[in-house]
Amino acid sequence: MLLQIVPNRFVKHFAGKLSGTVKLESPNGNRYDVEVTEHHNKMMFRHGWEAFVDAHHIEENDSLLFRNIETSVFEVMILDSDGCEKMFRCSGRKKHPKCWRKKCTFC
Repeated sequence: MLLQIVPNRFVKHFAGKLSGTVKLESPNGNRYDVEVTEHHNKMMFRHGWEAFVDAHHIEENDSLLFRNIETSVFEVMILDSDGCEKMFRCSGRKKHPKCWRKKCTFC
């Protein structure tokens, strides 16, 4: 099982509102249910996190930016190791504004 520690500053900002399940909205508009639990005094993404990571080919040194868009729902921007937003196919969502969008002009 792939676990990811949620940074303490992020946890403190949401003042304990992260336990249970959150939805992560991927750059192509799909939403993933991810369980958030406490493990060894740290908040962790658990069930559902591995599917999100696999679906977006997240690698070591990639950065993720989470934006709270509604209660327990976070839009996630995925940046590669160069700081450029990763691009994703939209699988039937051709008109979604984030399809094949690239933010960096130098990449």
